[in-house]
Amino acid sequence: EINYWKHSNPDYVALIHQNLNVDNAYFWRDEQGKLDCGIFDWGAMGSSCIGHKLWWWVYCSDYEIFRDNLKGFMRTFVDTYQEFGGPTLDAEVLEMMVIITAMEQMAGLVAAVPQIMRMCPGKEWPTIEDRYDPRIGENIDGKSTLRLYLAVMCTIMRIIEEMK
Repeated sequence: EINYWKHSNPDYVALIHQNLNVDNAYFWRDEQGKLDCGIFDWGAMGSSCIGHKLWWWVYCSDYEIFRDNLKGFMRTFVDTYQEFGGPTLDAEVLEMMVIITAMEQMAGLVAAVPQIMRMCPGKEWPTIEDRYDPRIGENIDGKSTLRLYLAVMCTIMRIIEEMK
């Protein structure tokens, strides 16, 4: 039902990049020194709910950045999308889609708890004081998976608790 709702209005569905994480962007300066950017990794591009994808574009941000800027991000997206030919969207509807998608991701992240516990055993957790502790804040087995999962889980829990 949630997926139906998120895709039921074609104005909120577009041909769109799969997630637009920072590792899919590249930057350069032109001859005048103006910063420009591009996007690659279009392999999973497809038609999808814009609000859903917007979550996947911002989900790695710190909670405070997300909380303090979400409305501005949505407003900027709506205005820019319309300016360049897209339909007029409701920023509040997009925001709801983003928050719902965060909840959906949390349901998936719960399934990652066994993997998290393999990467950092339970006996370590009582002495971890913050997210910068090297046992969870640095790459584990050459990957940022643990750090990412924990950061996103914390962000989503704070969305639930603080943004009501």
